[in-house]
Amino acid sequence: MVSYFDIPIQHSSNRILKLMNRHTTREDIIAVLNLIKMHIPDAVIRTTLIVGFPGETDEDFNDLIEFITENPFNRLGAFKYSDEENTPAFNLPSKIDEDKKEQRYNALMSVQLDISNKMMINFVDKTLPVIIDEVIEGEPIYMGRTEYDTPEVDGVVYVHTSEKLKIGNIYNVHINDSLEYDLIGEI
Repeated sequence: MVSYFDIPIQHSSNRILKLMNRHTTREDIIAVLNLIKMHIPDAVIRTTLIVGFPGETDEDFNDLIEFITENPFNRLGAFKYSDEENTPAFNLPSKIDEDKKEQRYNALMSVQLDISNKMMINFVDKTLPVIIDEVIEGEPIYMGRTEYDTPEVDGVVYVHTSEKLKIGNIYNVHINDSLEYDLIGEI
């Protein structure tokens, strides 16, 4: 078991959550996040958000930016809403144009980039168990992940070593640098 929670909240605006037919509120989401943080302070919390949902106003989008700033997520994925036939949202009015969706997506991910960068810096000078997933061909660098990283979704740890590491094994890696989403370390 790892202290990793994936909670796809989709949005923070109560109005948009209702349009999405999500049976939760901004206040419910905050209560869950606070409960996790109170009982498991080192937990990593990931979420998925949708921007450009039909009817999303500038106010709703600003609410979302404010929400992730005040309730930062360790990991965050975002998607631009796209119509899918035979879904309730397909028939909703007030569709958001593609340019606005793209602008909102980029703005959201820019805020998350800053959040992630600040969180990743906290791992520098710590030693973490890292499972090795692959070697970068032609380089003495391996790629692995900590218990805080889901394969193919989250960041990686670049492990510099002259040793031959075994794929699938877990090694203690001293983190000596961070990138926006990834860590750099050595055995």
